[in-house]
Amino acid sequence: MKRLSVLVATTAERLHRLSDLLQPEAETVDYVVSCQYDRGKQPPPVPNFLSRRRDVSVCFLEGRGLSRNRNNALDHWTTELAVIADDDVIYAPGVFERLIRLYDTRKDLDIICCCATDLGGNPIKPYAPAPFRYERRPKGAYFSSIELTMRRHPALPRFDLRFGLGAPCLNSGEEEVFLHEAQRNGLHIGFEPFVLCATSDTNTTGRRFDSEEKVRRSKGAVLCRLHGFPTALLRIAKFALCHCRRHRMAAFCDMTAGAWYVLKTSGRVAPKTPPSC
Repeated sequence: MKRLSVLVATTAERLHRLSDLLQPEAETVDYVVSCQYDRGKQPPPVPNFLSRRRDVSVCFLEGRGLSRNRNNALDHWTTELAVIADDDVIYAPGVFERLIRLYDTRKDLDIICCCATDLGGNPIKPYAPAPFRYERRPKGAYFSSIELTMRRHPALPRFDLRFGLGAPCLNSGEEEVFLHEAQRNGLHIGFEPFVLCATSDTNTTGRRFDSEEKVRRSKGAVLCRLHGFPTALLRIAKFALCHCRRHRMAAFCDMTAGAWYVLKTSGRVAPKTPPSC
């Protein structure tokens, strides 16, 4: 019986990359591939290495936006458990069976955040050595999409379409907002020092804060989404003063613009033109 689905977000031009991600067919695991393609074009043909697999389903989605893509995969998920995946991750043999056993042990958790490494086996960020509950997470702890696993639950949120790659104004932060919404909905979230996958993309969002305006906007937007606009402004000012050695005023303005964007777009479709600082 299938118990776990690997939910892969990819695009038409990257569909061929999935050969390294797939494990040998197993009784308990299947793959849901959500593949985006450009508006006005036809969906691409499914490569033979995918179409001949009985455990792989490919669902196409017109348009762009990583959060839309992840939501499409969630909409086609039918098993008990799920792993959020990108098209450039690699899984070690047996990792899904070990994850299923972990969930059977941790029946108190609805979402388990795990660890990821680079292709050389080195952690992509500092991880706590011991498990913790999300509400008691260490200062500075944050999670990427490829570290997220979950149990099916009616209170699971969807990814906020204003955040993530391909969104009009913001290009990151969707994972933090997702976990915040899940916790607010009453789901139980925990971290386990369990190595889930390896990735070739180790350029985490935090490393791009100084160089990318959208990353700075996303930081402010996340703070607003999590704490509300007035409190977000205080946190933005503190962050700019304490952590931004270069371009402090630009960082403050960009983060404030992101917070204002979230405030003005709450409850409606995100506008295409980002707000000015």
